[in-house]
Amino acid sequence: MRSARVAAGAVAAAIASQVKWDTYSPTLQAQIDSAAATKNCAALKVYEETAKRTSTAHRKATGVPNDALVDYIHAAQDVAGC
Repeated sequence: MRSARVAAGAVAAAIASQVKWDTYSPTLQAQIDSAAATKNCAALKVYEETAKRTSTAHRKATGVPNDALVDYIHAAQDVAGC
């Protein structure tokens, strides 16, 4: 189980570099990471649903859809064991 979480953490780190963090709230990554660390699956689900729901608007405003962010949240869910 621990090795699976370590692998998921490595995936999350790799995906983090693909997210255009400067197009989001400056605290968003820390909030997602905190939810993963505390295994707060409910919060991670809300982040996921919000990212999916706002992807089109985010793309229109910034030129970037939320696809990489959703992938990052999925990796965080894996780390948390959700």
